[in-house]
Amino acid sequence: MLARLKRGLKAWVGRLTGSGPIRVLEGTEVGHEVDILPLVCPLRYDIVVKRDFCLYCEAEGDRYVSDFDGFMAAPAAQAYYRFIREVRILCHTPSAYNDEEEILRQFRGSAERCKALCRSLATRGFDVSTPITLQAGLNVQHETGVRVDAPYYGGDGCHRLAWLWAHGYSRLPPAYYRVAVYRTCRPFDTTAELIRALPLAREAYVRYLATYYADGQEVGDLDGLVAYVKNHNPHKLDEVTSVIHEHSRFF
Repeated sequence: MLARLKRGLKAWVGRLTGSGPIRVLEGTEVGHEVDILPLVCPLRYDIVVKRDFCLYCEAEGDRYVSDFDGFMAAPAAQAYYRFIREVRILCHTPSAYNDEEEILRQFRGSAERCKALCRSLATRGFDVSTPITLQAGLNVQHETGVRVDAPYYGGDGCHRLAWLWAHGYSRLPPAYYRVAVYRTCRPFDTTAELIRALPLAREAYVRYLATYYADGQEVGDLDGLVAYVKNHNPHKLDEVTSVIHEHSRFF
């Protein structure tokens, strides 16, 4: 646990001292839709957690007030709570990592906002005046040992991204996003943290990678995934190999 806290502190300090974007491009300037799946996989398993929590809030949100313990007992709520503690707290307020009261306070606040967001999106639609922010960079420096070469990485607004994904969107329309371009982009790798924090079973991890690298096909295990990529998507072989090598340390 101490090693994880140190990693969180290091990432937090790095973001505080890092420079801001050198340019922000509106999606309408970029001029094309952006696929959602590469924003989710392989670095952002938290978007899977947020998607499932959005759907859970829509189905069982009333229990949050009438039966909070029952609401919290569901797998989607438990996963979201662990995301708050092991990713958000470590990234933004690492001094609160062992403060259970503060963690619960942050969970409650985030859950309230998530419920309100889901209601707003369902009734009013997506507010294009506050687009989702993606990240890009002239250079890319990963916090872990993965080598993921993508035009865009997930940034701010991923609850809205998760909701859109949960409701059938496979691409972001230009009006729904903007791109913050950094001299050096440092993408988040929440998957590495959530493998241990949830914990994420190896079988679920394989299915998660297969949604992107194996076109959603059943591949059985990691060896089957690598074999599929080698035969069908060889241009992704080096990348998926680096991802598996890095993430396997966390199981």
